[in-house]
Amino acid sequence: TAPFEPRGAPRLRRPHFDGWCARATDQKTGASSSIIVGCFSPGRGRYAKHLVIVAARLRAPDGNWVDRVDQQLYDDCECSLTVTKAKGPNFRFEAPSGFLQVAGSELRAKFELDGVASDIATHTTTPWRPEGWLGSRYTRWLLPCRYEVQCTRSPGAADVAGGDATWRGDALVHAEAQRGARVSGVG
Repeated sequence: TAPFEPRGAPRLRRPHFDGWCARATDQKTGASSSIIVGCFSPGRGRYAKHLVIVAARLRAPDGNWVDRVDQQLYDDCECSLTVTKAKGPNFRFEAPSGFLQVAGSELRAKFELDGVASDIATHTTTPWRPEGWLGSRYTRWLLPCRYEVQCTRSPGAADVAGGDATWRGDALVHAEAQRGARVSGVG
């Protein structure tokens, strides 16, 4: 399993989550958008709930900043998470509101929730892994979760809409994965 791929629901009865965040930023204007996907499991080899969050900070036509955030919690029967056996991270998460797909060094996340839509893509991720020590067997007790930064500042594109504000164009993309028994800072 590549570090960015989902670990899957544990067979034993213990809580677990797999989660991903993709964020696109326009260097020229400061506009940005984030998509967060979380898959939550009580154990026993299955996920129970899936969370999708879409956020955007955009310039409206009048020059003011517009902030839009929406989230949706889905039951497992409404979503799918498929891992393809291939070199590197290869998986696709689908929900009624969109999808997150990672294939090798390509990432695409496209979701639309009430009031905000975001499509983030990168075709070549530039790995950035200074956190590798956090997942070592010597430090696992320090944090409730592990995380893997897939890339920061990788060239990509974004197409984002929130209210009457939009942004479409080049972006720098940050992508990371988290997994563990609980989300950092929660419970």
